[in-house]
Amino acid sequence: NHYRYLPLHNVHQYLLGYAEPAADFFASAALAQLFVAQKRYSHTLIIPAYNESTAFIRQLMQQEFHMSTRLLVIIMVNQPAQKHSVITKLNRRIFDFFNGNPAFFVTQLLDENTKATHQLAVNYTQSTDFLCVDSSTQGVNPKQGVGYARKLGCDIALQLMQKNIIEYGWLHCTDADATLPNEYFNTPCVNQTGNQAAISALTYAFDHRFLPKAKGHYQIKTEQANALYQKSIVYYRDGLAASGSPYAFTTIGSAMAINPKHYCQVRGIPKRAAGEDFYVLNKLAKLAPVVALPYTIILKPRASQRVPFGTGPAIKLLLQKKTFVDYNPKVFEHLKEAIALWPKLYDVKLSHHQNNLTVQTLQNRLTPITWQALQSLGIKQLITHLNKQAKNPTQALRMSHEWFDGFRTLKFIHELTNGPYPKVGLAYLPYSAQNL
Repeated sequence: NHYRYLPLHNVHQYLLGYAEPAADFFASAALAQLFVAQKRYSHTLIIPAYNESTAFIRQLMQQEFHMSTRLLVIIMVNQPAQKHSVITKLNRRIFDFFNGNPAFFVTQLLDENTKATHQLAVNYTQSTDFLCVDSSTQGVNPKQGVGYARKLGCDIALQLMQKNIIEYGWLHCTDADATLPNEYFNTPCVNQTGNQAAISALTYAFDHRFLPKAKGHYQIKTEQANALYQKSIVYYRDGLAASGSPYAFTTIGSAMAINPKHYCQVRGIPKRAAGEDFYVLNKLAKLAPVVALPYTIILKPRASQRVPFGTGPAIKLLLQKKTFVDYNPKVFEHLKEAIALWPKLYDVKLSHHQNNLTVQTLQNRLTPITWQALQSLGIKQLITHLNKQAKNPTQALRMSHEWFDGFRTLKFIHELTNGPYPKVGLAYLPYSAQNL
């Protein structure tokens, strides 16, 4: 039976203590009022939507994924809360689309705890059903933004897994501007106890491009800017990989899937207005590997200010300026030097006359530039931790990589960038792109 009640203790504890309270409300309402046919789903897809057209819904309604059973798409319609805000025209249009379509059922819900009124809509199609949740009427804390919308959507999916509606599989996350390949759900299986092949998350290949018929002058310029930014993302990932970092993966919220077991262990997606994808994948990589899949997601090139930083704002800046700079390749050489030392730390510890690492023994093994950058990040914390806790080489290496995680790696690179190796122009980078 693929639809067993989740037996994992950490999932139960997460839902009790860390899931968004509204998740149980929406999941229970969906069960009581909408899922009257008692359907079961093998896959779920969570999409936050803020000021999006209904095109992505129509596209998913028509798409035929390579799957033998049903898909549930959970759409989180959201917008920042303001004192006198009303639901935006595009957000309202999504529910107008539901109301105007006889295949959809829309209901008004009253949350007795908060006294807030929400809309909930469902659509049944041949192979894909839609559950659309209103987080727009009441608004979302601007500081939590898309992170809250993704987390609430994933928490609703977990509740439906617990309630025997969705098979215990990957929590697939994407965005409304994404076109998914038909083989998108051809992923490794997560078994009923959550012990899937020790993989914490999946990432997908991605490509920013318009359909040929949609290209005018502005679209061409926007596509070029997105292509450049995309090369920068891949350049950074490849630089980490060449340096031996276990955090060498892309962190794109529209191109990731999370193992529910590990999702619960990291207490869900961080409620941040931007960067939630980077932070959750950084946490997940400490539990089990993040694996890249070869399937390519097509993302619509666009410049926007929906989030304070990320792709949209970066593209807007690229369209406003003619030059582009990126990390000096030299920073990855120093990163490689630092990472290469981690497997040797336990042996260095044993060889020292007091069976302890010291600042001096570590400093002697690194070039001054690498040591200075690590020292600014608090390398003494790692030394102290290893001296107290590391009992064998494997444990010492794990501790080192947990300390020098994706976030601290980025800070290390920024230290070098702000110091001896400022960013450089395209002519000095190992990739080429057209000047805008």
